[in-house]
Amino acid sequence: MISRRLPVSRPFRRIRSLLLLTVVCLSAASLGADAARKKGKKKPTESIPGPVVAAGTRLTLTLLPNNRYGAKCLDGSPPGYFFRPGFGSGSSSWHVHLQYGGWCYTLEKCKERSLTWLGSSNADLQNQNPWKFANWGYMGILSINPVTNPRFYNWNLVVPIYCDGGGFAGRAGFKNVSETEGVYLDGWKIIKAVLTDVTDYKGLKTASQVLLSGVSAGAEAVVTLCDQLPALVPSAKTTKCLMDSGFFLDALDMNKRSAFRKRIQLLAGLHVFVGNPRCSRATNQTKKWKCFFPEHSLPFVRSPFFVVNSLFDGKALNLGNQLPESNNTFTYQCLSEIMAMPSLRRSIPSTPPNELAWKNSNKKCTLSATRAVLAYAQKMWTVVGAMEDKKLKAFLAWSSKHGIMVDSSWVGMKENGKVLRDVVAEWYFNS
Repeated sequence: MISRRLPVSRPFRRIRSLLLLTVVCLSAASLGADAARKKGKKKPTESIPGPVVAAGTRLTLTLLPNNRYGAKCLDGSPPGYFFRPGFGSGSSSWHVHLQYGGWCYTLEKCKERSLTWLGSSNADLQNQNPWKFANWGYMGILSINPVTNPRFYNWNLVVPIYCDGGGFAGRAGFKNVSETEGVYLDGWKIIKAVLTDVTDYKGLKTASQVLLSGVSAGAEAVVTLCDQLPALVPSAKTTKCLMDSGFFLDALDMNKRSAFRKRIQLLAGLHVFVGNPRCSRATNQTKKWKCFFPEHSLPFVRSPFFVVNSLFDGKALNLGNQLPESNNTFTYQCLSEIMAMPSLRRSIPSTPPNELAWKNSNKKCTLSATRAVLAYAQKMWTVVGAMEDKKLKAFLAWSSKHGIMVDSSWVGMKENGKVLRDVVAEWYFNS
């Protein structure tokens, strides 16, 4: 569906001219600062591909004892994690991956969520969890296939159950929904309990290298946890962090409002959001919600970090109300039309698109939605680019896809002739 994409590592001049000319004529925001680029840090130990063995190919579920850590899923059931042991050259290497799943912003919605696999470890509900099925354990960066995933395929893999609704960052504890019902908002306690259990009982404490990754809501949690990994795993010579489709922007919607910001303010207040520790310490008590947004929190992260994101992420644009959230078919048809606009496809537009050109190009998108989408993409490019340095690298795709690393896009998206898989491996092992 999407054939054209521009990586962050290319010079910004070309993309600036493309987006700026389009956005100006549609009254959107202007561009900002350029990125600084440097190289750094010694090489960690590489995994040399070995034979694929039948044992350990499936993710198995471990539930934590009720009283060991005091952490609970929304419904009060014990948290847990899926685990696949590493083998061969990957025996001492660890990959901790945090699931997608959105958030709950009110007690009523959290109660509804507690009745699903996103709020409980109950066996019947967890049977609906995609991680119970082999396909999710084998795809993209999580694949055990050495052909599609040669550098990480034989690592120990840990996938915590996402059952708190607050992105593993809440510490509100038990909250009454009614006189007879309540929910547990224990996200921060859950992730600490899982990592402690894996350290004590699965062997994480002897890890030589660790990768923490996440998709969507899980990617947000990566920002919170990243700098705490070295202390949790002091034996590891290398700890690095990777977020996929989690760079949600604090941006205006198609009505010139901040609808998504209001949701996040509700989320932060309800769950008592932890956030990246340095960001939280530097932020006013009434504005802790800002540390949810990577544009505010990532500058505080000191560990090596890699951002993978689509410039036209359909899910993010729905959540931010740059496009209506109710119709996915409309969203992706609209985004396909925007990305195919002649003014964006040419290196240097002969004439900036005017409203007539927009009407001729877009059969699905309204003018206000088109403006909001282009402003969002422009801000994404500018903000991520301005952060890129020796500690933070990025791969921005000319795409509307949400969730890139855990399916065929892992080997399908390219940057200067290199697929995403190889770009990530180069970053992890050679920077």
